Amino acid sequence: MAFRIKFKITESTDYFFSPATKRIVLTPVADPDTPLKDRFASASVGAASLTVFCDNPAALSALTLGREFYFDITPARN
Repeated sequence: MAFRIKFKITESTDYFFSPATKRIVLTPVADPDTPLKDRFASASVGAASLTVFCDNPAALSALTLGREFYFDITPARN
């Protein structure tokens, strides 16, 4: 079964040890457009955060403060 979480970029900071790298924090937001059966947390947005470190210029141009993204969780094949 797959689940969907909508995240919003809430922090974007330069990474101290590498000037080309940014630390990006995403937190979940409510998404009424995702059917209840597909939501990761049905009663609320859940408690979570996702922190990534990115040094890809193309990705960094898309990962701007305030933007929202869907994360789909599906089982991986082993």
